[in-house]
Amino acid sequence: AMSVTLANQLLDALAKPFRLREQEIFVTASIGIAFASRDDASAEEVLRDADTAMFHAKATGKARVVTFDQSMHARFRHQLQVETELRRALERNEFEVLYQPFVRADTHRIWGAEALIRWRHPHRALLNPYEFLAIAEDTGLIVPIGRLVLEHACSQCATWNAVETHEGSPIVVSVNVSARQLADATFIHDLDQILASTKVTPANLMIEITETVLLAEHEITQRTIAALRDRGILLAVDDFGTGYSSLGYLQRIPLDVLKVDRSFVSALGTPREHPEIIRTVAALGRDLGLAVVAEGVETQAHAALAAELGCTLLQGFYFAAPSTAETLTSSLRNDGAGL
Repeated sequence: AMSVTLANQLLDALAKPFRLREQEIFVTASIGIAFASRDDASAEEVLRDADTAMFHAKATGKARVVTFDQSMHARFRHQLQVETELRRALERNEFEVLYQPFVRADTHRIWGAEALIRWRHPHRALLNPYEFLAIAEDTGLIVPIGRLVLEHACSQCATWNAVETHEGSPIVVSVNVSARQLADATFIHDLDQILASTKVTPANLMIEITETVLLAEHEITQRTIAALRDRGILLAVDDFGTGYSSLGYLQRIPLDVLKVDRSFVSALGTPREHPEIIRTVAALGRDLGLAVVAEGVETQAHAALAAELGCTLLQGFYFAAPSTAETLTSSLRNDGAGL
């Protein structure tokens, strides 16, 4: 269609750099196109559809042209509904934080736990993160939701470490933090307030971020990561091995933990297995002085093989499913023989 051709010509024109005050500037555009689907369609309806297509263009990579179709409208309505329900969930305290332990590979005794959010939806039971976190990230609601998880995790971490644990060593609690959270200007300020109010020891808190986030060149994100290190908070790379191949960030950023992606662990003992990948990551961690977690340990064979390959910590349903803080507290009290 002529409209699509014109839109692509406009993108090509914008792709060329231009100079502003002696500086070269690059810009891109996301363009949405809509056609009147019926004779009596109003101008407002067509503009709304074009706007929906534009947002779809942004969500699928930006700097592109997208033509509206009815499935986009359905997705847009769904996202709007979930966003509204998420805002209501924050007001009504519908979120819960569960904990899944990390255990030592040699003794199977608890080393720490990962805080995992769930949404007790009033009409859809207990929802897992994959059912709502992407929309929370897109809308910015991940910031207040993430703050809630951080508050809960720090408070629980302080409680667990206020009494002597099973072998006198501290319990580390980890929290997943997204790119949107790290780039938020209030993140460190909020974190400092939470650390002060809960009196948690920073070295007992671990922040998990992805390789993609670590490799981002965003100045605010890099400052935030540096601020976490300055406070003595542990840093972990989640889903290690699934992102970029460059390992340069391991030299630039002082890390504490590498988490081997569950896809490598779940394949152990099957024709799809690549134990050399886990062995290499474990050796890399050992040489750099990092702990290495095997995620997704679901069988005794997984646990034995991951430990044999050099992983120092294990996590998965073989040891425990995500559970309430009270359940994990009982496990800590009875942890003498390991899980």
